[in-house]
Amino acid sequence: MKIKDAKKPSFPWFGMDIGGTLVKLAYFEPIDIIAEEEQEEVESLKSIRKYLTSNVAYGSTGIRDVHLELKDLILFGRKGNLHFIRFPTHDLPTFIQMGRNKNFSTLHTVLCATGGGAYKFEEDFRTVGSLVASSLTLIDRVCILIV
Repeated sequence: MKIKDAKKPSFPWFGMDIGGTLVKLAYFEPIDIIAEEEQEEVESLKSIRKYLTSNVAYGSTGIRDVHLELKDLILFGRKGNLHFIRFPTHDLPTFIQMGRNKNFSTLHTVLCATGGGAYKFEEDFRTVGSLVASSLTLIDRVCILIV
């Protein structure tokens, strides 16, 4: 699988669908990291990558669907694995707090979320997660800009 090169966004690469009962998270884990990139990688990014890829269960309700993982995917010219994680929507505030605790907002990245929960939890992303939300109505998604 290959998606054409475009401007390569900073890592981590996430996407979320926040539904009424379930949050679905897609995470791209680069596997073609060169030594120079690894040295430049900030501790918070290493912490997030290790947490998401070394577990199959997160807390009592989060699950990484290993059987759905896409290996050796080429995305924006980077080779990596695409992971799928799901957890109940009622646990989203805990997820946002975990992101804050892992200093996710220091990474200057974009997190896009679809679904009604993207709007419902927009204020939580802003206040708890220290994120700025930008609504894109074209495809009914909200991009959470981490500044």
